[in-house]
Amino acid sequence: MLEDERVRLLVIDDDPELCEMLRMMCDRHPVVDWLGAASSPEEAVSLSRQHLPDAILLDHHFFSAEPADLDSTPESRRAVRGLSGLEAVEFLRAVAPDAVIAVYTGTAGLGESVENSGADMYLMKGTDPQATLDEVAANVRRRKG
Repeated sequence: MLEDERVRLLVIDDDPELCEMLRMMCDRHPVVDWLGAASSPEEAVSLSRQHLPDAILLDHHFFSAEPADLDSTPESRRAVRGLSGLEAVEFLRAVAPDAVIAVYTGTAGLGESVENSGADMYLMKGTDPQATLDEVAANVRRRKG
């Protein structure tokens, strides 16, 4: 990959504020271009098939109902969630086999699960978003050689 080649990034997260912040960061990033955002893994599979991203930044937790609509039991939350980010990796890999898939989450301790899922990277939310984009771009560059 040449130094000036762009990295097309798809973000998959159900937090619209986080997606907007990352979009603005991509607008100013020297290498990473914003491809789009999906609010669920299912939507991301469709977008990945259409646009073939170079990198996918994938949240781990998705829910199909607003938190206010749920009671606090784990069973309630599991009952309404869609695919988790880790469950979606195999589907994303099938439609965008060359993309670097980075699980981007606030949940600590997922290293082994991320590795077993087939994702390429595990990044923690709350770190500098510029550094996150830089790390994703560096992984894409390494893969493309």
